Amino acid sequence: MFEDVPDGETSRVWTREEADAWDALAEDDRRAQLPPDERYREQFGPHAVPDKAWLAAALTEDAAVYTQDLAVQADRMRILADAHRIAALLTAYERSLIDLAHRFGAAYGTRAGSVRRRSSAPSASRPAHIPPPWRAKSTPA
Repeated sequence: MFEDVPDGETSRVWTREEADAWDALAEDDRRAQLPPDERYREQFGPHAVPDKAWLAAALTEDAAVYTQDLAVQADRMRILADAHRIAALLTAYERSLIDLAHRFGAAYGTRAGSVRRRSSAPSASRPAHIPPPWRAKSTPA
């Protein structure tokens, strides 16, 4: 067994038992990918004919694995849907805060929920010649 060794690390020597174990795992994985009848012939010889019970058991096992894979995929989709729903809620919340700031001014609401007191000094967003709306003089009708 050969493997690439990154710079600065020493190579590892596999024992015979470890190499055999890895080979057996690879063989099991390869055999699991085969259709049930080919898997049976490979396991019991080329002229072996699987009985119906063995084929049914193998197909049932494959169906159970497939169903479990579908359940895992459905759970992942549910998690993604929840994440998208949370992102949409946060986006709507941010947009509502922007809307409130446009309607009532940038200083609308603090963490305590009260409106901040505004200074009479002109701000960078409002030209100096325009008075603040709460200080505007009412004109007689």
